[in-house]
Amino acid sequence: MAIELIIGTRRRDQAEQRRRLAAAEGYLRAIEQELEATSPEEAITAIRRLKALQPDSIASGVLPDAGGVNLSDPRVAVSRIRDFATKVAALNGTVTSMEEQLKSLYSDRERLEREIGASEADDVVAAFRSLQTTIQSMESQLMTLYAGRELLDVELGRSDPKEIVAMFRNVTHLVNGARLELQTVAEDR
Repeated sequence: MAIELIIGTRRRDQAEQRRRLAAAEGYLRAIEQELEATSPEEAITAIRRLKALQPDSIASGVLPDAGGVNLSDPRVAVSRIRDFATKVAALNGTVTSMEEQLKSLYSDRERLEREIGASEADDVVAAFRSLQTTIQSMESQLMTLYAGRELLDVELGRSDPKEIVAMFRNVTHLVNGARLELQTVAEDR
């Protein structure tokens, strides 16, 4: 029972790790695709470029597309600039969060490569499936051993290997003694 509980817990943990890894891989692919990056360094560079779009750039005369709004009215211009600055600040927060998540994903990927020699989701899943097959085989062997011990206990009243070996040595000794007696009786006739 304890082995089954341990194995059940490990399977749940493995399933959760597979789920988290698959989600992380999907998120990582989406980030790389969105940023048109082919490596982690390119993705981080693109994120940093986005982050560099600070409200200060507005003060230097760089204004976003006004979208057909007349910016000659100072109140409209200030309102639009504030809206844009708020959006940039929100975007910066999002970009910072994405950058941290990207770093974390690559760190996890590198750790998987170090720990189990695989960093791609398919390789990790294959490794887990292989381990599951090994565990199932070991469980089957263990159950066979337990069944064998139980049969020995029922049939011989013992299941300890040392006791059974000693018992068979005694039986062998008795059989050899009986053979000698039979030979002696047969020779006497």
